[in-house]
Amino acid sequence: MTNSVITTATLNNQAAFVGPSVCCQVAGFELADVFGAGFLNVSNVLAAVTVQHYPTNNCKINGRIINAQDIFADFLNHTNAQYLVSLYLQDSADTLAAGKELVMLEMNTASCGGFAGLSDSFGAAMWSVGVSPRSIETDGGTG
Repeated sequence: MTNSVITTATLNNQAAFVGPSVCCQVAGFELADVFGAGFLNVSNVLAAVTVQHYPTNNCKINGRIINAQDIFADFLNHTNAQYLVSLYLQDSADTLAAGKELVMLEMNTASCGGFAGLSDSFGAAMWSVGVSPRSIETDGGTG
C-alpha cells in the first residue's frame, strides 16, 4: 500500500504517513520497541510519529473497576503531568533526531470513555492544561 500511495503522480509530498499511534507504555509496544524494529527507517514517507496516552482506564479489564473519586486527586497536582511527559522524553529525542515531530493524538484521564465525574470535570480540564505546556517545554518548543 505504501508504494502505491507514494508512486501516485499527484502526490506532492511523499511524507504522507503518520504512526504508529501506540498507546500507554505497553511492554513490547512502546515507541522504543517500534523504533528498534526499524520504524524510523521509512522516514522518507513518514510525516510524524504519533502516540496516544491515557494514564488510567475505565475498561473494567479482568473485572477491575476503578472508582473515579479514588483517583481524582491524582489529577490535581503537577506531578502527574510531569510524569506523563517524562514517559516520552527519550522517544521525543529519538523522533526529533530522525527529523520528525512527535504528536500526541489522543490524551485524556482514562481510556474507554473516561470517568463520569472525573474526565468531564474542571479538575481534569486543568490537568490537561498542565500537561500541554509541559509537553512543549520538554521538546524545546518545536511541537
